[in-house]
Amino acid sequence: MALIDFSDQLVKVPLYYKEIEKDGFTKIIILKDEEALEMLEDEEEKKDVQILNTWWKILSWQDSNNIANAARSKDANALPGQLDPYRTRDLRLKLCLKKWDLKDSNNKDLPVTPDIINKLPPEVIGTLLEKFDKVTDMTAEEVGNS
Repeated sequence: MALIDFSDQLVKVPLYYKEIEKDGFTKIIILKDEEALEMLEDEEEKKDVQILNTWWKILSWQDSNNIANAARSKDANALPGQLDPYRTRDLRLKLCLKKWDLKDSNNKDLPVTPDIINKLPPEVIGTLLEKFDKVTDMTAEEVGNS
């Protein structure tokens, strides 16, 4: 039954980006999917496109409750039971992101760990979360066609 078996499924979320050397550091430029796919069709631009493939777990009800319980605000000025949105996002990311093809400078696979996730640029994390939400949320049109 798909209703309870979906929790073992992983959702693939690719991130397209390019690296630009500027003023002695590497700048990461996140590409929109459409732009990246166009660039990948052009032999000259193709070499500039980097792809980080990620695989994500879909949250179960229990996962959602565990995140909510762990993300309760510890701020004395917060309303009782108020969630810390930054903590919620961080917990969700670290629970759902299960696999990637990220490699270190020696071309060795990097494991998906909280420490390595914490080293990624904020714009990479933000984009990955947005893309995961977009992939897993159904639009009104998709609901109507199901």
